Amino acid sequence: MENDNKKKRNANYSKQEMELLIDLIIEKKNIVENKKSDAVHWQEKHQTWSEIARAMTATTGIDRDVKSVKGKYDQIKKEVRKKNSKIRMNALKTGGGPVEDVSLTPIEEKVKGLILLSVVGMPSTYDSDVITHSDSLLTGLAVTDVEATTSTSGLSPTRNVVLASTSVDARTR
Repeated sequence: MENDNKKKRNANYSKQEMELLIDLIIEKKNIVENKKSDAVHWQEKHQTWSEIARAMTATTGIDRDVKSVKGKYDQIKKEVRKKNSKIRMNALKTGGGPVEDVSLTPIEEKVKGLILLSVVGMPSTYDSDVITHSDSLLTGLAVTDVEATTSTSGLSPTRNVVLASTSVDARTR
């Protein structure tokens, strides 16, 4: 006995379909990534997702509904956040062992640009694990003043390195 109520599985998204999806979302990013959640914005978002799904179906010939398209976009965003987290963890690693080679694909780079704040976070001058774009925190910074002083406890000298407008204390033993 056949079950006609069973939903047929769609084909997997190809690389070209994912690129098309991201390009369509980039065109409507102000609506799709809008954080407001009132009735007007929800209706606008639903209408935009319907337009994206129709454009996907018209271009690729594969019937994609709103749930499928939105789900794929959410999956890509989740993967971008996960990979970016691994990249950040690798940059913060200390000690021995091999570094895991993690990189974002061009599609994932586009998505990262769309959701940059939720991937990278807000900048903080008080964060203890700030990573600059270089491998080292001191690379590319101009040292303007270096002074050596002795700490008040007399146990270890303290070097104060003044960088541009930032002061970094480095204790040496």
